[in-house]
Amino acid sequence: MKIPIVVVNWNGSADTVNCLNSIFNQSYSEYEVFLVDNGSEYDDVQILKDNYADDPRVNLILNSKNLGYTDAHNIILSQLLDSKDSYQYIFLLNNDTEIKENCLEELVRNVNETKADIVACKMLNYFDHSKIDSAGLMMINTGEILPTGSGDDADKFKERENVIGASGGAAFYSVEMLRSVGLFDSYFNTGYEDAELGLRATLAGCKVLFEPNAIVLHKVSTSIDQIRDFNYTVKIQTDVFYTCLKLLPFTVLCLNLPFVLIKYAGIL
Repeated sequence: MKIPIVVVNWNGSADTVNCLNSIFNQSYSEYEVFLVDNGSEYDDVQILKDNYADDPRVNLILNSKNLGYTDAHNIILSQLLDSKDSYQYIFLLNNDTEIKENCLEELVRNVNETKADIVACKMLNYFDHSKIDSAGLMMINTGEILPTGSGDDADKFKERENVIGASGGAAFYSVEMLRSVGLFDSYFNTGYEDAELGLRATLAGCKVLFEPNAIVLHKVSTSIDQIRDFNYTVKIQTDVFYTCLKLLPFTVLCLNLPFVLIKYAGIL
């Protein structure tokens, strides 16, 4: 099974080089890297060209402008779904991650055994490997979808579990699932698109699992910190409401409403 691995870079070539080096060290060798530069500055693009333009393992794609996480991924995902190579799964990786050498092998083992539609990796804090960054996604009683176990001890997450979705920082998606439920919702730009897709797949009856042996080190919020500000925070809250109204039944929304009111009363 050949796995396309999609990595999007935006002015983060140093992280991207480290990410790709970790891919090249994988015990599982049947992969192909699709490296997308999302309209970075000239010097950053030049580093990618110097390193990968002639590398047969890497397909280097240069966008003329920053399309955001969602559109940049949807374009390449659409191309992969239409590819004559008949891929079965696609692995999305943030450029500020590094994957353990058996990560891809464990993901392939999982889907061979479980036929999962989405597999979430065990994402650890790059700067403190004893702490979880994300062990899949979960929904809380306000309707928000959050990383499971964020900040918890990594030893707590040792078993495969059902989850709502996978962090877009390290998400293993089946092509069949993407064809069935669709790609990332273009309403989103950068942030929460992975949560909405995970919930959409879950509600469609897809199997979504956390794989504890597929370990990814994540430089927590390195990508998001480039765009994080007050407007981004407001946008994420809007994204939460949009997702709930789009996907959740009216009765569930009514049950969640008291918790939402309590949350925002506390903020105000």
